[in-house]
Amino acid sequence: MLFFSRVALLVSAMVLPALADSAPVRVAIPSGLRTSDISTTDSQKPGFKYVTVDSVQVTNPSHQEAQNYDPKDFHLLVGDAIYLPVVRPGLGALDLRQPGIVGPGASTRVTVSFLVPNDVTSAKFEFTPHWMSDQGFTVDWCCYYL
Repeated sequence: MLFFSRVALLVSAMVLPALADSAPVRVAIPSGLRTSDISTTDSQKPGFKYVTVDSVQVTNPSHQEAQNYDPKDFHLLVGDAIYLPVVRPGLGALDLRQPGIVGPGASTRVTVSFLVPNDVTSAKFEFTPHWMSDQGFTVDWCCYYL
């Protein structure tokens, strides 16, 4: 019985610091985008955690043309660092192998995860597909946060 107590103590000593590392990350969402949730979870990579922006609703500003996006059009900005989407194990999220397409005037929802260092506490989310509006302006979702 003493063996199992020592093993339990060793396992809890290894797990508890890892849980403490995943302090929530406050993520600013740009004006014009909506999301249902933002979560922070542990990763298997030492010193890193996942930040997941869930159900980001993106709407094609053109009512005449379908428009594409690439996974690399989603960014998480932390100071001067830019983080691109990653696959978070066990989470059905943005397919990082293929670009997506949104029909004229249509919307889609995507969930995007990023792997960031444990010391990150705040970040800014961006979606920059460089889509064209019906008026001929480039549309990106960045820079203006609520």
